[in-house]
Amino acid sequence: MLDNIAHQWRQPLMKINAIVLNTDRSIELKKYDEKYLQDRLNDISQAVFYMSNTIDTFREFLNPLKIKHIFEIKQTIEKSINVLNTLLKDVDINITEKEIYLDAYESEFMQVIISILSNSIEIFKEREIKEKSININIYENDNNYLINIEDNAGGIKNEIIDKIFEPYFTTKHKSGGTGMGLYISKLIMQTSFKGDIKVQNKDDRAIFILEIPKGKEF
Repeated sequence: MLDNIAHQWRQPLMKINAIVLNTDRSIELKKYDEKYLQDRLNDISQAVFYMSNTIDTFREFLNPLKIKHIFEIKQTIEKSINVLNTLLKDVDINITEKEIYLDAYESEFMQVIISILSNSIEIFKEREIKEKSININIYENDNNYLINIEDNAGGIKNEIIDKIFEPYFTTKHKSGGTGMGLYISKLIMQTSFKGDIKVQNKDDRAIFILEIPKGKEF
């Protein structure tokens, strides 16, 4: 649990640090106004809110009496993107939407989305991808609601693609991540949504596929 909280906090901490550095530079160059400062404070407040919510999410995940509510998938994905907006500012994100509502656990769903997006951010940086893009497709078939999240970071190496959902598996140095994010995401999808999360490569893109069965009581 502590490892996963540390993993989930890494991106908002990076975001806060980037905001502070950029704001300090803008003040030094006298390129700021009241609106600019207010926007940066709002960004920091949003990141801190997410960090606090992370603790609540995992406390709730272990709570047998946790409460669910109705949320719309695209709106919740957009909230997840906003948490990482500073780190995604140079990424072209497109969402193809079918309006779908779930009566489930929104904060846990956000953790899954943020974990997948954080994975893309790390790979973009590691491989120095210039033209970054993430496509998100929300749709359904007869049995499931589905969310495809794909990036153009070059895909996942064949020798590790079957291991990325294993606990503590990581290709990064220990300081770069605990390897728990995708493992916990799969656990959330299977336990809280009675579904699953899978991954596949297509050309230069890795595609994460979230499956949520219809007609299930979460």
